[in-house]
This record gives sequence, structure tokens and C-alpha cells, in this order.
Amino acid sequence: MLLTPTIMGDFSFGSDAEESTLIRSDKYGIEIQDDITTITGDNNNSFVQAVGDGFIINKNILKGTSANDSIVTLKSSGFIGMMSSKTANGIPYVENQGTIDIDGTGNKNIGIVALNGGKLVNKGTIKITGASTSTTTGINRVGVYNGIGSIAEILHKSDIIVEGYKSASVYNNSTMSFGGKVNIEGKNGVTG
Repeated sequence: MLLTPTIMGDFSFGSDAEESTLIRSDKYGIEIQDDITTITGDNNNSFVQAVGDGFIINKNILKGTSANDSIVTLKSSGFIGMMSSKTANGIPYVENQGTIDIDGTGNKNIGIVALNGGKLVNKGTIKITGASTSTTTGINRVGVYNGIGSIAEILHKSDIIVEGYKSASVYNNSTMSFGGKVNIEGKNGVTG
């Protein structure tokens, strides 16, 4: 399925949405060819999830921000840009060729993640920003998170920028490979 500008319309979370996702694939694939910006939602939401045999490719901008563009803050915690998580047979797969931009003071925000045998590929930009030097807000964030039994590929022209105390630009607990020129930056208390 191709999600193009003529098909998509507006995608957004309700103000009290929690543990929700905007786009999910359990089988076959979805390619995002238009920007998605969310300004609302509560904790533990994600732009996209791939499970089972599903895969999702982002070719545009996934942005979490506030309604007031002059003060860009997403206060919800546990926000995820793209996630793959194996739930049955098959290997779910997410690939970022565009930009994942999560800006705000929320804790435990993640750009792209593979869990339970899922797979992730990054060829684009991941920014988890908006944290100051605070030790209580904007903490424990990760740009790329590769969980136990999962596979991660960080490829040429990847740009990963993370801010926040006790945060990590890249976290690996399984099989991860790097290819080509990759830029990884950690600011304002990033430890890894």
C-alpha cells in the first residue's frame, strides 16, 4: 500500500490517546510517501508498527511536535517513531529512508526500535531533541534501539542525533551492522 499525499489526509492522535499507533502492518507492506505531524496524544504512542509479516518504509517526515511551532515540545513520554516487533511467524521490518523527528521534553522517547526478533534499517535522519540539561525531563531516550534477538542495520548517510540525560544515540542488545558513512551525535547528558 502506498500512502501518498493524495490518499493520506490528516493523521493525528486524540488528545488522550495512549498506547496507540497511527499506521500498523501485520501482513504485506506500507510505504509512507507523505509527511505526518502529530501535535496531540498522551503516553506510549507510535507513528508506525510492523508485526507478523508486515513491513513499513518511511520516505518522508514523521514529526512529533506541539501545536505552537514557536515552542516545539511533545510532553508525552514513551513516544516511538517506528517499531517492529515479532509476534508470530515472519520477521516484521521497518525502514527509515526519510526523517523521524521527535522534539520535546518527554522521557523514554525512541526514534526507531526492533524488538523480539524484529528488524530495522535506517538510511535517514533520526532526531530526538528538545531536552535541556535537566535530570528529570527529557531523559532515557534512544535514537536507535535494537532489542534481544532483533536485527538492526544503520547504513550510509544515517544521521542520528539524541539529546537528554541518561540517553543513548544507539543501543544494541543483539545483531547490529553499520555500513558507509554514518553520523551519530549525543548532546545534553547522552551517555552512549
